[in-house]
Amino acid sequence: EDKKRILFQMAETYDTRLKDVYKRQAKYAPDNPSYQYELGTACLEARKFDQAKTAFESTVRIEPKHFKAYHRLGMTLERMEKYKEADVAYRKAIDVNPRFNQPFISLANLYLDFDYDKEAAQVFQSAIMVNDGDSEAHYGLGVANQKSKQYEDCLLYTSKAKHSSLIKIRENFINEMLKTTEFL
Repeated sequence: EDKKRILFQMAETYDTRLKDVYKRQAKYAPDNPSYQYELGTACLEARKFDQAKTAFESTVRIEPKHFKAYHRLGMTLERMEKYKEADVAYRKAIDVNPRFNQPFISLANLYLDFDYDKEAAQVFQSAIMVNDGDSEAHYGLGVANQKSKQYEDCLLYTSKAKHSSLIKIRENFINEMLKTTEFL
């Protein structure tokens, strides 16, 4: 228990120091989007969502084509439970750089969380068009198809999820799906 508490304090101290470094950089060079972005990232990781939001908004104000900042802004807004704003930020990241796959995945997962399965499937399909090798997109499309009771497509796409961290999840998912009477 003491070790756990000490490790938590060390992590908290590290997050605070890191955030302080980026805060100083952002203060001395407020027009530098890299400093603002790094400050936002440090705040996001430290779960300081209001500060992260402010930093990412500053980043995109300074550099409107900073697609990663739009994506991180969307992540931050989603954690703040500002889902409509998160949707807008993810879509802006996609508009600015349609070859950056991660906002597609984040947006589709947001849709899945609210049972917009058809919309999620469309966004996952777009992510696959950007990067056919993206296991997370294939797996997500499989989940969207499963929720829509399109089991053959579910199996097709989850079987394409090759990333090692997804393999066990996929196997469990398929085993659970096979147990359902709807599939049989």
